[in-house]
Amino acid sequence: MIAPRPSKTAVQPEVAPLSLILQSPAYARVHLRGLRFPFPVIAEVIEGDCELNVPGQMRATHDGGWHAIRPLESPHLVLAERARVAFRQLPWSGQRIRVEERSHKPIASSLAMAVFQAPQKPWRLASASRELRIDQAGQLSRTLLSEGESFVDLVATQRLMRALFDLAGADREAARVGSYGFPDRARFEDAIFDRFGVNASLLHRLLNGR
Repeated sequence: MIAPRPSKTAVQPEVAPLSLILQSPAYARVHLRGLRFPFPVIAEVIEGDCELNVPGQMRATHDGGWHAIRPLESPHLVLAERARVAFRQLPWSGQRIRVEERSHKPIASSLAMAVFQAPQKPWRLASASRELRIDQAGQLSRTLLSEGESFVDLVATQRLMRALFDLAGADREAARVGSYGFPDRARFEDAIFDRFGVNASLLHRLLNGR
């Protein structure tokens, strides 16, 4: 198994908000799919009811309930009307609530974090291999496939995940579609719908609690 060396130039995770809060509108249940955090998180229900469906299991959760989610797990979230849920990042070690971290997909998790930290980079197999200190681009591609991941999909997904955090942050105007590898807003919004199953307008409502 390839063990990537830490990048000297990597941006620290603190550049992005450490929590993502979603609140459904009063008039509809919301189905949100395709969330893939590059770090372990705790999903905590702040208000209302939700279903958190992780592959192989289904979790119905009410006020005060929480569940741990490993990096790159892809939960399907169903929010009841006026439900509010927070996804809070956990540190990689020393956490009182333990979750499995990178061991199940070490290379994919490392690449996901690198893209999340720098979504504006022109990510290609060659540049990603250099970032992870892997000798050959072909080796990176083969290793990702062995972990059940696609390079193109992983990069696109983590750019969108970073966009969610940026749009939910204090400076929403700083989020520009070009920062996430999209040539224009139309393609950015199409990618949001394809990935998360909701349109950009509803996603903004979820992030802004309206």
